[in-house]
Amino acid sequence: MDESEFEDIYRAHRDSVYRYARLLTGSPEAAEDIAHECFLALVKGNFQAGRSGARAYLLGAARRQAFKRYRGLEREVELVEVVAAPSGESDLPAAVAAAVAALPPLQREAMLLFSWEGFSLEEIAEMTNAEVGTIKSRLSRARETLRRTLAPYREYVGGTNGTVA
Repeated sequence: MDESEFEDIYRAHRDSVYRYARLLTGSPEAAEDIAHECFLALVKGNFQAGRSGARAYLLGAARRQAFKRYRGLEREVELVEVVAAPSGESDLPAAVAAAVAALPPLQREAMLLFSWEGFSLEEIAEMTNAEVGTIKSRLSRARETLRRTLAPYREYVGGTNGTVA
């Protein structure tokens, strides 16, 4: 890979890699380190253009680095204070962020890759080395957990399922 090609890939994907690493780790410092490690691996020649492309390669590398870094650590967020008594619609973004952060890691990962990064089920399965059915199951469980956790906010967004009326 030449310098120009690397710069193009870096400009196109740096924000996605950092954002994804930050969502996985909850730490800006760890996300910076992980993003750096991912692009360093790209420079060292570990990337081979294939089915998934540079974005999937980099996010897969970020995933591996985040799980490697935090293997054995349980990061749980208590939601009771956040969603128990909503005081208004302005609390909703913080409650959603806390609810997503509190998802089990594999469910959170599937939700972030699918909903925020726009990957298909097949792409996520390839990146995570899992079956498509497993990814569907993780997404379903994540959505149900979010639906239950964010139930107190339904009156602010309308609809019976928390959807905009």
